[in-house]
Amino acid sequence: GYDSPEDLISSITSLEKDLWVDSVERSEFHQKLKESKAVLGFECRFRRKDGTAIWALLSCRRVYDADGHPLFNEGSVQDITDKKRIEMQLRDSEELYRETFEQAAVGITHTSFDAKVLWCNSRFAEIIGYPPEEVPGLAIKQFTPPEYLDETLAIIEPLSTGAVSSTTLEKPFVRKDGTLRWAKVTVSSLRDANGKPIHLISFVEDIHDRKAAEEELAKAQEALRSSEARYRTVFQTSLDAVCITRASDGVFVDANQAFLQTMGFTLEELIGHN
Repeated sequence: GYDSPEDLISSITSLEKDLWVDSVERSEFHQKLKESKAVLGFECRFRRKDGTAIWALLSCRRVYDADGHPLFNEGSVQDITDKKRIEMQLRDSEELYRETFEQAAVGITHTSFDAKVLWCNSRFAEIIGYPPEEVPGLAIKQFTPPEYLDETLAIIEPLSTGAVSSTTLEKPFVRKDGTLRWAKVTVSSLRDANGKPIHLISFVEDIHDRKAAEEELAKAQEALRSSEARYRTVFQTSLDAVCITRASDGVFVDANQAFLQTMGFTLEELIGHN
C-alpha cells in the first residue's frame, strides 16, 4: 500500500512494529530462517500503510559474504488475502455443515454403493444402538432384518445409475442389542460437480413409537371386528325375537330374523319406522 519503494523504505522504521501484525509469527519465521537459512511459503500477516492487515506468503533466504557472515535477507512476498478469505469461508461453511449434521433431529448416513456406512451422525448411531465410532464400516446387512434385506439393497442400483433421484421406505433396524427399531428412510444419490455419483446419503427418522401405536390400533380394530362378528352371530341366531329402537322416538334401528318372522316385516320395511 505504499506509493513507491522509496516511500516504503523511508516510512518503515521498525519491521516488527510497522510491518508484522503478529510478533509471534515474526519470531517463528526468524527461528525457521535461523535453523535452515531459507524459508519457503511461510504464511503470515503484514500491515499495510493504511493500517489494514493482509495475508502474505513469504519466502526468504539469508545471503552471506565470502567469510560466512550474514549480509542481508532476500525474498519475495505474495498477497494471499483473497485465498485466505476463501479458505476461512470454506472452513466456516464446513463447520456449519458439521454442526447441522451432528445436531440434526434425524439420523444421517453416507453409504457406499457396496452397502457400507462411510459416515453417520450421532442421532443415527443412537437409533441403531451403537457407539458413533463403531458405525462407520458396518455393512447394511448387519443392521437390517433378513426379510427386509433384498428390498433395502434393491434401491441402490437405480439410485447409482440415476434411474431415480430418491426413494423412501419404512423398515425396522436391528439394534446392537438385537431389538428392532422402526424408521422411515429417505435415500438419495450424492453427486459431484460433474454429476458423477459419489455415494448415497440417507435421512433416517425414528418412527418406532408411531409404528407401535399403529400396531396397537390394528389389534384393537381387529378385536372390535371380532367382537362385532360374535355379537352379530348371537343377535341373528337367537331364537328370541330381538329388536333395537331409539329411546327418543321408538324408531327401529335393527332387528333379528326371529323378530322379522314374528312380526311379518322385512328388515327394509322396518328400519326407519316406529
